[in-house]
Amino acid sequence: MKPTKITTKNYFKIVDKIGFENLPDVLKESHSFIGIRTASGLNWQFYNKNAEFKRMSDLAFKKLEEFMASENIDLSGMDDFNEMAGVQDNEIPKKKNPYSKISKEVQFIQRFLEFHDKILYKKTFEIFIDELQAAIQEKKITKKSPVAKDIIAIQNAVISAFNTMKNAKHFVLKPTTIKRLKSIIEKYENAYDDIDETYVKTKKKKVGLNGIDSQPVNIMPSTDFTNLQFSTIGLKDKWLDFIGDPAPGFTAMVYGRPKMGKSYLCVDFAGYLARNHGKVLYVAKEEKLDATLQKKLKDKEVAHENLFVADNLPKDLSDYQFVILDSVNKLVLNPQDLAKLKADNPGVCFIYVFQTTKEGKFRGTNEFQHDVDVVIEVPEQGKAVQNGRFNQGGEMQIF
Repeated sequence: MKPTKITTKNYFKIVDKIGFENLPDVLKESHSFIGIRTASGLNWQFYNKNAEFKRMSDLAFKKLEEFMASENIDLSGMDDFNEMAGVQDNEIPKKKNPYSKISKEVQFIQRFLEFHDKILYKKTFEIFIDELQAAIQEKKITKKSPVAKDIIAIQNAVISAFNTMKNAKHFVLKPTTIKRLKSIIEKYENAYDDIDETYVKTKKKKVGLNGIDSQPVNIMPSTDFTNLQFSTIGLKDKWLDFIGDPAPGFTAMVYGRPKMGKSYLCVDFAGYLARNHGKVLYVAKEEKLDATLQKKLKDKEVAHENLFVADNLPKDLSDYQFVILDSVNKLVLNPQDLAKLKADNPGVCFIYVFQTTKEGKFRGTNEFQHDVDVVIEVPEQGKAVQNGRFNQGGEMQIF
């Protein structure tokens, strides 16, 4: 019997044939780690770029071959691919992973997180659902799992998206969901810190022409694009007429001279969002938590359990769907700071309030205006004028 050679092309097929539960503990550990780094075998780019990860993976392949030979496991029907480079036996990771029992769950969680803010075809959801349900039926994922509720929530979310979409969909996750699932992965991956610390410390960005970071490119038929279902917040009534219906994670700037009604407008908007669309944080750096802010909240009758106020910007914003910064100038934030806030808090909507010059122009570089989706000016007392991607030329009376 010719021994089966294991490579990146057949590794996951072979493990599935053998059954994860039948592997020795050390191979279970390495398999879980490989699954995390390759999105369950869907992406082997890190294997090709990181010498340490390639060394560890090749060793796992060799040890799996030896295990198959010792147990007389015949998989001769599998495809025979290129031979691997040999690695020393004593190089295999020895650390016991305390979270190996949920390795399969973590793989699905990571794949699910990668769906966020992507345009996805229906087939992508179908494959994910089929693989997840197969893992449950084969008892690779059970009700006893410490993250069983998260897996059920993921399954329900993907099935709902699949059942309500046409051919493609813009898929967006809530910030609280992202935070919860990332904490599971972080907890799991920390168990491997001394196995492959080089992944965290030496991972490099892919650089394209002129030093610009290379980004994935979405290419799709225009017939599919015109039928694409984009996720929106669902604004209604006067806010829909004023702003339109933006996508989750939108950004807006509000500017105008003092005493014109900027804060009243933002407080009113904050109350509407809290009542209808999620948790809102109003950062009142300019007014602080004083009587004037209290009066605005009372005047607009917006006090609500989903509306929170703060006198400064907290480090963790993941509990909120909407954050209003009043003002950017008092918080001493530059365009790069705002870009980092957005990058660190995917899915969170930000509304930035700006002070103005005597001429009525907002204070700061034009980069602020170019980087937002919606621009709102309060040119005179009690009147707001909006121009943005979702609705051109909207107007609103503030008082």
